[in-house]
Order: sequence, then C-alpha cells, then structure tokens
Amino acid sequence: MYKQIGIDLSGKKIAIVGGGEVALRRVKSLSGYFCEILVLAPEIDQRISELKAKEALPAKLKTILDCYDKKYIEGSFLVIAATNQSDINRRVHGDCRELNILVNMPGGEEKSDIIFPAEVLKGSLSIAVSTNGKFPLLSRYIRKDVQERYARFSDEYIEILEELRHIVLADYREDRHKIFAEALQLNLAELKNYKNLLEKPTKER
Repeated sequence: MYKQIGIDLSGKKIAIVGGGEVALRRVKSLSGYFCEILVLAPEIDQRISELKAKEALPAKLKTILDCYDKKYIEGSFLVIAATNQSDINRRVHGDCRELNILVNMPGGEEKSDIIFPAEVLKGSLSIAVSTNGKFPLLSRYIRKDVQERYARFSDEYIEILEELRHIVLADYREDRHKIFAEALQLNLAELKNYKNLLEKPTKER
C-alpha cells in the first residue's frame, strides 16, 4: 500500500537506468524540479538529449552512454529501472536493496518502493491520482477529469487566495471557514474584488 506524500527533490540525485520511452517520461516528469538526473543506457532517446540542451531546465540532466553498472547508482536518492530487459531491471532492484536506495520498477516485475501517480500539475496546484499500481489507466482517466474540473485555478488565482488567507487570518479569523468557502466559488475578477473589500478595513486603521 502506497502513501501519497510530497518530497523535496532539491539537490537529490535520481538515476534512470534505460534510455527509451519510459526513461523519457520519467525525465519529463522530474525535470521541473531542482534535482540531479542521471540517465544511463548504451543508447539514449534523442528527445532526452534535446531536453538536456535546454538551459532553462530546473533539473541538472546528465547522460552516460554505457551498460548498467552498480557504480553509477551509488549515492542516489532514487533509482528508476526503465529498461526493456527484465534481467537488468532485477539487477538494479537487487543493487538498490543492497545499497539501501529507493527504487521504482516497471509494472509487476519487482516491488517498487516508490510509484509515480498520475499528476495534474498547474503551477502551484498539484493533484496526484493513483490506484496503487493496480490499474494505471483509471488514474489517467481521473486525471483528465480533474484537469478539466479545476482548470480555473490558475497561479494568479492561487496567489490571490494566499493573500486573502493572510488577511482573513489576521482580521476575520472567526469567520474564516465561511469566507474561504465563499471565495472558492468566485471567478478571478470576483475574487480580486472580494479580497480588496476585505483588505480595506485593515488599510484604514
């Protein structure tokens, strides 16, 4: 049974063993964080190399063209086995157990310490959906529904909510639940006006 938690990946080394489609998906999902990603494989998808060339990428992305060797994963926080060869994936799993490193495995081969849920990422808003690996397609189906349902919660909307929260906690604490519930029903323009109305009494003091 997997628990959904948030982990600060800043500065952490993540090794991806494999250079194909699965590796590409993992690089894409992790490249927005300030971690160090190593992709190891004899052949690496050109699209991964293109991502590496992007200077604005928060993550540090390194590629090594070589066959798997345990020395490459030493010191990693997480290793992702992403090859199409079960024997190599099992070696990765065994080495991670020996080195006490968290490991993510392809579906059903060996027990993963970490799984990647379907994610809805929209700026400050992050929603994860998982079936604990039992039926990933359902996770993707729910993700699509959630993405459409909460599309209006832009970064600007959430920043205004944060500002409103500080105002309410300082001056309207007893009514906070009612005010927060009302705020979430408003569109962006209405929310700005609502925040300004609550802010005025504070400014007039």
